[in-house]
Amino acid sequence: MTRQEVYKIIGQVLNINPEEVTPETGVETAQDWDSLAHINILTALDERANGKISEIDDFMDATSVKKICEVLVKNDLLS
Repeated sequence: MTRQEVYKIIGQVLNINPEEVTPETGVETAQDWDSLAHINILTALDERANGKISEIDDFMDATSVKKICEVLVKNDLLS
């Protein structure tokens, strides 16, 4: 998975243009990023990663694009 794919997925879930998604986009900065949106983001990313994300224990704590990308890199899921 690439960063552009992550940004696109997050943009789709939050109903914002992927070009507006930045590393700082997260629970604190995105109006529509609530607990349901968070689950939807994780589910969409998990589908893209063929179920590998659901196996990552600390992924629920990744509440920003930057943190999500860090977790994906740490688990060799982001190129």
